[in-house]
Amino acid sequence: MLQHPAVIQGEKKFVVYKQIHRSLVEIAAYDAPGKYASPSKKSQQLNLIEFTLFGAIGKAEKVYVNCKSTSDRERWLAALAPKLEADEFAVWDCPQGRIVQSYEARQSDELTLRQGDIVNIISRGDPETGMYKGIIVGVLHATSRDTKGWFPQRCIKEIVSVHQEAKVLKANYKLKQANGK
Repeated sequence: MLQHPAVIQGEKKFVVYKQIHRSLVEIAAYDAPGKYASPSKKSQQLNLIEFTLFGAIGKAEKVYVNCKSTSDRERWLAALAPKLEADEFAVWDCPQGRIVQSYEARQSDELTLRQGDIVNIISRGDPETGMYKGIIVGVLHATSRDTKGWFPQRCIKEIVSVHQEAKVLKANYKLKQANGK
């Protein structure tokens, strides 16, 4: 949810600019010296972050936010678009699966899974061991089990998730842009 401060009836409040699923947003540092500076602030250093918001009808909107300093921009980028290991997915951009075979954790860093649980796959791990790393995001029955850890690949069947739909939407938009449409 993107919000901006506004004064409404003499009171400072935050107003929702746009509400969109995180997987439909791309975030990056944006360096364009002078392009967005006002004539009166020519010497001001811009520390812009570019948000690309993908819409459901194949359109994208770019929103630019100026941070107070370069270090502020770097902290915001680290929080909003963290660096990941080569085999890791961002939590908002990962495949999802349904557990088709229950599994009892054998190690302290493993998950105990029940048939029907929904898991976000955050790493496919080592193909030789067949272990995935994931986060349980949906359960059929309330539980006090750990919600993040390793589990065998054989226990899960991938399902179409909001994350995958967003990837297709973004890819289609970029293809249209590349073809000049």
